[in-house]
Amino acid sequence: MAAELSKCERGSGDGFVFAATLPDMETFRADLKAAGIVEVDPQGRRADFHALRHTFAKNLSRGGVAPRVAMKLMRHSDMRLTTNVYTDPELSQTEDALASLARFDGPGSAAAAAVATGTYGKEDTR
Repeated sequence: MAAELSKCERGSGDGFVFAATLPDMETFRADLKAAGIVEVDPQGRRADFHALRHTFAKNLSRGGVAPRVAMKLMRHSDMRLTTNVYTDPELSQTEDALASLARFDGPGSAAAAAVATGTYGKEDTR
């Protein structure tokens, strides 16, 4: 998409493809209509500014962007707004997050051997 945008005319002379100001809702709705995008689809999903902000926040979260950085990018003044409203915990990659932590029971450790054998340090009672 970036390659396509780079081909666009920069009519404003400021180096940006799009105007520096956001369109009002009337313009936004007209743009949706011109693009053949319904404002509300049959599943009830909305195409509006808030939906775009939620998508932006979710993509930041999926990309592993730190919450403080996401807060700044979203221009929020309160971290709770970023984390409680715009970040969906169901989309978080919790297993990946845990896997990225340092391990203190490396492959050669006694703890790793106990887990691998299922003995967890207990003596064999056979």
